[in-house]
Amino acid sequence: MQDDHDQIAAQIAAWQTVHNGTLTVGISGSQGSGKTTLTRALATALTEQHNLRVVQFSLDDLYKTKAERTVMAQEVHPLFATRTLPGTHDIALGLEVFKSLKHGRQTAIPFFDKAVDDRTAQTAWTVFDGQPDVILFEGWCLGARPAANAEELAEPLNDFERQKDPDGAWRRAIDLYLLRDYPALWNEIDRLVFIKIPSFDSVFHWRKQQESETFSHAPAQAMSDDEIRLFTGQAERITRRNLETLPAQADMTLHIAEDHALIKITRN
Repeated sequence: MQDDHDQIAAQIAAWQTVHNGTLTVGISGSQGSGKTTLTRALATALTEQHNLRVVQFSLDDLYKTKAERTVMAQEVHPLFATRTLPGTHDIALGLEVFKSLKHGRQTAIPFFDKAVDDRTAQTAWTVFDGQPDVILFEGWCLGARPAANAEELAEPLNDFERQKDPDGAWRRAIDLYLLRDYPALWNEIDRLVFIKIPSFDSVFHWRKQQESETFSHAPAQAMSDDEIRLFTGQAERITRRNLETLPAQADMTLHIAEDHALIKITRN
């Protein structure tokens, strides 16, 4: 795996060499795909082996505050009280972070604390001083596009949508956000690396494994299979769409196996 990380880091360093200014690399992959682990490894390799100044942050750290999502739940749809899907990110904050970094300012990097389901105070954010050579920006739905047509959203895809969004209002709102707001954030990405998982079923299996490991001493507290399917179901539509579309759009696609081993790398 270390050799794989070194190979990917070498490609990013090569991209940076011919890029004018800060290079932003997006790392997109489904929940459980290992994108956070990969991002950390790449940051280390780029810093230690290629002598580059690197800053990393996650789309997750751009989640709107709990108070903001409460307002969304009241004004748009109740499901927006829960952070995860497009619409629950602060796009303006993300754009300001990119602008500040690329202009070499002293930049506070946002941090969202999932333990309390809220953004931390800015005084607790990590500060990056100056212009980085590389920004590593990772997220589960990075690069996601809206549906090709309205018919794609017409019918519920899974139990989550059948139970929580039978009339499709929530998924139509998500697609509107993807169409209207997210392109500005995606446009900050100079090169996209996509982690292609075997299938969406892998997300279920990885979450089930995580539950088993987390609650190994108290299995009764772990989510049941049905609960896991509901939990993962909210992201299924966009995850499947990305699996179909992003390999053709990404600059580099990492094809991984069920055990997260890298099978092959393809480039566009």
